[in-house]
Amino acid sequence: MQTITVKPNETFVWPKGLRLLPSEKVTIVLPGALVLKGEQIGAIIEVSDDAEIGFQESQSTKELFSHIILKVAKGDGIRINRPTQAMVVCESEQLIAFQVEG
Repeated sequence: MQTITVKPNETFVWPKGLRLLPSEKVTIVLPGALVLKGEQIGAIIEVSDDAEIGFQESQSTKELFSHIILKVAKGDGIRINRPTQAMVVCESEQLIAFQVEG
């Protein structure tokens, strides 16, 4: 299985359909525009039932959210069904490893 590392607090490209499994508990910030009005979040973001999902409301009339925040446990897979950018947020500067599927 392939492994990638990302630098905390910097954006990285998340290709459509790529499933990532973090090597530790992580907080991931996604752009709110990822989910459009009328779409079900679960159709775009596939994540464990144990994951925490939070939202920052958008002031825009086009977007529901300005940001989507995922808190995911070690080894819990996350699949984004649309290409996007993401950021792992943490105080450490240590690289965060993810196993890659599909």
